[in-house]
This record gives sequence, C-alpha cells and structure tokens, in this order.
Amino acid sequence: MVLSSTNASKKPFFIIERCKPSLGYNSSGSHTPQIMIKFIMPLVSATPFSHPLTDRRQSDRALRVRRGVQLMMSEKGFAVLPELSLANGRRADLAGLSKDGRIWIIEIKSSVEDMRADNKWQDYLEFCDAFAFASLPEVPRTIFPAATGFIVADHFGAEIIDPPLEGKPLSAARRKAVTLRFARAASQRLMAAEWAAADKTV
Repeated sequence: MVLSSTNASKKPFFIIERCKPSLGYNSSGSHTPQIMIKFIMPLVSATPFSHPLTDRRQSDRALRVRRGVQLMMSEKGFAVLPELSLANGRRADLAGLSKDGRIWIIEIKSSVEDMRADNKWQDYLEFCDAFAFASLPEVPRTIFPAATGFIVADHFGAEIIDPPLEGKPLSAARRKAVTLRFARAASQRLMAAEWAAADKTV
C-alpha cells in the first residue's frame, strides 16, 4: 500500500510505502504482524513546486548530502530536523536528537567554495553535544578543520569518517531550550504539511 501527498500538478511531496509485513512474536507467543513504513522522499524537499515545506535555500548537491545524513542518523535512532533556527540567529543545516536527549548539529558543505566561505561553524558548538561537517565524496577532507567530525554522504546514505567534535556539556537550561525549539519546529512543519495535503483533497 502506498500513501502519498501531491500538489495540483501531481508531483509527489512525500510518499510513505507500507512494506510487506513480517511475522514476529508477542509476549504471549502468538504471531504479531510487524509493519515497516518506508519514507521515499524527505518532508522538506527542493522539488520546485509550491508547498509550505519546499526548501529553495539548498542546492541539489547539498540536498544529496542532507538526505544521506538523514538516512544514516535515522538508522542510529536520531530524530532529524533540517534548518533549525538557534537562539543566536544561526540556522543549523541538520539537527539530530537522540533517544537519550543528546543533540548533534551537522553543517553541510557541498563544495570547496562553500567551505571556504564559512566562518561561522564555531557558533554552533554552544548549542549541541556533538558537531560535524558533512560533504560529498569528491570534496577533500583536508579543507575542513581537523578537530571537527566529518561525514561523507550522498543521496543513498552516509558514513562517519571522523567522530563528531564533542565540546563542553550543555547546561540543563540550554539543553531544554534547544530541545523545545526542535520539538516546536517539527510540530509546526508537520501541521503545515497536514494542512497542505488537506487543501489538495478539498
């Protein structure tokens, strides 16, 4: 079964595929169907059609990196949110929230020129437990600060080459503030997606 949301031109916004169920066992020993839901496209996409979650800030190259990192972090149990605004006015390319409340920030650099123009990455460190750059395989690791984490990614996945930089532990107040920003931003985007989908069915 496939569920999808489309715009007026019938281009897909997101697609959720219900895969063939497998059988597991519950506590009573009986079979329980296990349903896996697969996201085919990210909620926030650069696909050029009118939608409240359409993201035109990122290049196609950057979106390839973003998708790969999202897939990897999701596999590691993170909730992942792109373009999270922080209290200092910076915007994290990707923010990840682990099951135990740890916060990662990933800065995407899709080219040598993109990295050379960056002078703000240290501004993210006070808002996360771990920080890393992510880029495409053809972008050399040597242009990135040696002390930071580094992730290689493409449209199909990502690999951590150097572990994320872990700085000073966040205070309880800062952790709560960032987590609340994450939760509110995610909720607002979900509501926008729901309303946009509903508008197309009216």
